Amino acid sequence: MWFRRKKNAKSAVSAPQQLATTQSIPKVNSPIEKPQISADHIAKAIVELRGHGAHFGVSYAQMNGYDEKLTNPERFSELLHLMCAEPCFNEANVSFAVRCQIEELESFATNVEGVQFVVVSPELKRLQQEEDRLRYFRQTLAHVRTLGHGNLAAGFEAVGFDFRQFLVNTVTERREADLALVRQKVAEKQAILRPLFLRAYSKGRNKYGEVELDLLFQEAADFLEKFFPEGSLKFFFLAPPLNVVVELALGWVEEAQSNDAQPHDGIDFEHWCAKKIEQQGWSVVVSNASGDQGVDIIASRETVTVVVQCKRYSTPIGNKAIQEVYSGAKHYVADCAVVIGAGGFTKSGQELASSTEVILLDAEMIGDFTKQVFDRL
Repeated sequence: MWFRRKKNAKSAVSAPQQLATTQSIPKVNSPIEKPQISADHIAKAIVELRGHGAHFGVSYAQMNGYDEKLTNPERFSELLHLMCAEPCFNEANVSFAVRCQIEELESFATNVEGVQFVVVSPELKRLQQEEDRLRYFRQTLAHVRTLGHGNLAAGFEAVGFDFRQFLVNTVTERREADLALVRQKVAEKQAILRPLFLRAYSKGRNKYGEVELDLLFQEAADFLEKFFPEGSLKFFFLAPPLNVVVELALGWVEEAQSNDAQPHDGIDFEHWCAKKIEQQGWSVVVSNASGDQGVDIIASRETVTVVVQCKRYSTPIGNKAIQEVYSGAKHYVADCAVVIGAGGFTKSGQELASSTEVILLDAEMIGDFTKQVFDRL
């Protein structure tokens, strides 16, 4: 038939063309060239796809020993504790966190198109625009996965991207960045926060002198809610670092209690007095609010109750303080009333104290508190 090629017919392709065609076919065993994609490019794609939400926070907790792939409501407190804790990573935990992240990233690499919305509202339009923006980064991971022959981890290795080190660096850096923001705000508001936290700590003392930190935690939570509302922190997305703020507050408490020199701040002075009295064997409670019923400290020992007002004045203390603590003693049905001052006492104040049996004690002589009280009883 005319349309059948003869068995011995020569190809119409010329010899040079045949040579060129042959040369363009790569050898089967030739090494694969490293793809032209940078580590920075991959890192940006991962951060864009996984940087919003709790993902990196959970990875950090996993490196610190959290053994769940996802957040478990029954272990939420443990998760938050491990996120706040300093890094204590080991190889097994880091490997677990890496595997969990790669599993999640695989879903992006295999679903390049993402979610498609039927745009019927401005909010859905915004969501669709965000999906369209993220498609570019999904394509990056899809490309890397292809280079790993369908395995994203192998693709990272093929392009020389150390995902393990990237993840460790990213979670620790993002955590430190959030903590720096919180610490900076605490330092900025120290003049207001310090007395608030000291008061909350003091209020937490029960009638047996034991410290309960519920009120201090609540004060710290109020601060974080005010300045770091939900979603404002990148690493601590699930919950702000409450424990970290409480630790800072307890540092202020310890500082106020450990300073042997008389503090200049009025509230610090109250705590200094409370500590000195407590060291003499008294159970002490600092009042709920400054000058509550004219009383700053309530001290108890055996069957004796003493109310104390503390005045860190540079000038002599007058009648007002004596009248207030005297009234406070009546209110609390106390056995004795004491005014501790740093600036001395006026003549009229001393006369009023004598007639009302209020003890006036210079701060320098606070070591005599117990003797003065029991001598008066």
